[in-house]
This record gives sequence, structure tokens and C-alpha cells, in this order.
Amino acid sequence: MVNLTLTYLFEWKFDFSTIDWKVILAALGFIATLITLIYFQWWRSRRRFSYEVLSNNILISHEHEVRDKLEIRFAGEVVKDVRLIVIKLINDGVQPIKPDDFQKPMRIVFPNAKVLSVEKEQCNPENLDIDIDHDNESVSISPTLFNGNDSIQFKVLVSRYDSMKIDGRLVGIPKIGERNRRPGLFGDLVSLGFYLFSLVLLGAYFSQYRNTPNR
Repeated sequence: MVNLTLTYLFEWKFDFSTIDWKVILAALGFIATLITLIYFQWWRSRRRFSYEVLSNNILISHEHEVRDKLEIRFAGEVVKDVRLIVIKLINDGVQPIKPDDFQKPMRIVFPNAKVLSVEKEQCNPENLDIDIDHDNESVSISPTLFNGNDSIQFKVLVSRYDSMKIDGRLVGIPKIGERNRRPGLFGDLVSLGFYLFSLVLLGAYFSQYRNTPNR
């Protein structure tokens, strides 16, 4: 009995001529189109807010070699291991971020360091109305309207820099993370790929339909 079953399985061949390829192509085209539309809608309605460290440079690179002979003062106070850090905050999503979306003013915290000064360098657009201030360990950004691709760039002078972190909460954004420049292009390419694939499937379906003789 077992031998007969195995023999049947090895000898059995699927007859592809019985498949209604029009139905298969139509179903695949519909699924691909649906996935494309859902993904495209999700991608274009996403909310993101990110930061980017454009530069992080120590002011005197060989300070440790002349530490005993060199004294750096800022506002009359002796400071050591001074770094100039340029930071950019950007709404790299599509949806606007309104002032009411900020649960509290956003802070860039420098643990175990001392913030000496902060200065705005550039705003996009230029009329972006935003206040920036600092205390000994952090820089604070006032809530304001960030439309898509709006950004602010500022430089921070920090003594004894060790690390930095973002302290802030925005409605609909689970985390304010470091900016990744690739997702926009990647998402658009994926959407385009699904769209072209669905067009090919639908084109194949209609071609098959036209070439099928009437019965």
C-alpha cells in the first residue's frame, strides 16, 4: 500500500493547463495594488522629528599635551575639554508638528558636562519663530510650528562633553531619534516598485484576456 502511494506521488504531475491564469493575474494585481496604496498612504502620513549632529569638534586638539601650560577661560571662568557641537533639529516627516504637540519644551541634555553657550545658526524657513536657551547641563527649545522639512540649526559650546540625549515628547511620535537620510528614498522606491509590479500584472491580465478566444 505504501509503495503504491509513493509511486503515485512520484508519477503524479500537475496539469498547469487547468489553471485559470486570468484569475491568478487579476488576484495578484489586486493584492499588489492594495499593498501599494496602503503603504503609500502610511508613508505619506507619517510623523517624524529627528536630530542630527553635524559636527562635534574639540577646540584645541592637542590640549592634553600642553595641559599644564595652557589655561582656557570663558566669561572669566577656567574651562577644560571645550567642544563646539553643531546640532540640527528637523521635522523629516510629512505631517506638521504644532506647538500643542509638544508636551513640554524639548531639551538636549549633556550629562556630566557644562553648557557654556548656545547660538542659532540657521532656520528653515528663515521666519521660523523659535526661542532657544540653556542652563548648565542642557539646551531648551520652545514649542513652535514645524511644517514638513522645517528645521533649526544651532551651535553649542560645551565643557567636558561626554554624551548627549534628547528629552522631549511629541504627540504621535514615539521617539525623537537620530536622523536617517535614507528612509525617504527607500520608501519612495518601495512604493514605486509595488506600483510598477501591479501595473505589469494588470497588463498581463488584460493581455491574456484579449488573447483568449471566446467560447
